Amino acid sequence: MEQYFYIDKSGQQQGPVSANELPKYGVTRNTQVWKQGMANWQTAGSIPELSSILPPTTTYLPPNNVSKKSTSDSAGDATVIILKIIATIIILGIAIWLNVASKGVSHYGISLAAVGLIGAIWGWKK
Repeated sequence: MEQYFYIDKSGQQQGPVSANELPKYGVTRNTQVWKQGMANWQTAGSIPELSSILPPTTTYLPPNNVSKKSTSDSAGDATVIILKIIATIIILGIAIWLNVASKGVSHYGISLAAVGLIGAIWGWKK
């Protein structure tokens, strides 16, 4: 078998090594290799004799369900919470004002509507 030289991970030329020994030294299909008679260095996967010996190159793809929150998302979350608090205060203020303005007549419906609106704002469920 022919002897190959290869470029290691630190960029240094190594070899000569037989084709069967290349995987043992961490050579992949993307590693640059050269042997006597070749005009230029080539990727090992482009050489038919080596592509069958070397394991296929794999690419890590993170799972789709992993979510990364950016700082802009956190700022958006804080803004939503502030808006919910402001809306809650306004609704409670209107409900109290309507009950006081009714001069002692109880308006259970107004209070119930206020609680319903606040629940909808905060996402409360039955």
